[in-house]
Amino acid sequence: APSQLDEVGAEVADFTRLGATLELQVRTYSTGMRARLAFAIATAATPEILLMDEALAVGDQTFKQWSLERMREMRSRTGTIVLATHSLGEIEQTCDRVLWLESGRIVEMGTPSDVLGGYRSWVQKQRRNNS
Repeated sequence: APSQLDEVGAEVADFTRLGATLELQVRTYSTGMRARLAFAIATAATPEILLMDEALAVGDQTFKQWSLERMREMRSRTGTIVLATHSLGEIEQTCDRVLWLESGRIVEMGTPSDVLGGYRSWVQKQRRNNS
C-alpha cells in the first residue's frame, strides 16, 4: 500500500541521515553514502533471515555504530542474521554464534569467544610463519 511505502521511505531517509541528498541520483553518491542507503533499505523490513555481506565495510564510525545498534535491534525481532565479515569487532558486538571458514571449509563453529580466540591464535601463527 502507498502509505506503507511512504512509512518505509521515511524510515530509510531518517536512518541514512542523508537529508536533501536523497533527492539526487544515486550515481552521484560516494561509496559511504551508497552503503548507508543500501543498509537502510536492507534493514527496513523484518525478514525471517537477513543476509549481510561486509555490511559495515564502508562508512564513518558514527554510521557503523548506528548500524551495529540497528543490527542488534533486528536480531531481537528477526529469526536469524547471517553476517559475513572480516571485522572481529562486528562479530563480537553482534553475534552469538560464529562459523570460521577457511578456503571454503569449516574450521570451527561456536561462541564468539571460543572461535575468535582460536582465530586470533591462527592469525598470529600465520604472521610468524610469513616473517
